[in-house]
Amino acid sequence: MNTTLPIDSNSNPIPVLSILPDGGQKVAVTAASARNATNFQTETRVVSLYATEDMYIQFGNATVTSNVNTAFFLAKGVYKDFAVNDRDELKFLRVAAIRATVDGTLYVHERT
Repeated sequence: MNTTLPIDSNSNPIPVLSILPDGGQKVAVTAASARNATNFQTETRVVSLYATEDMYIQFGNATVTSNVNTAFFLAKGVYKDFAVNDRDELKFLRVAAIRATVDGTLYVHERT
């Protein structure tokens, strides 16, 4: 598995932020845009995303959608961290995804 996290002497990823209790969600990603079911928690600073297939993601409010022409490309098999909070307020509530070519799953982990 590829990661952008720092690694220890045994090549294991070192989490830089703690994972929030009940802060994990998964999104079934298909040819139609889908988003995580519940808003990020107010104390969430960063979300870590993992995609089982290539997809396009977009952060936004409770009605956010993603499309293949303007959204951020997220490659399969890589954990990637994204800031969603600037310490004063939650800037993004949800993440939406749409497949690049094959259906997959987007795993969303909230961190603080």
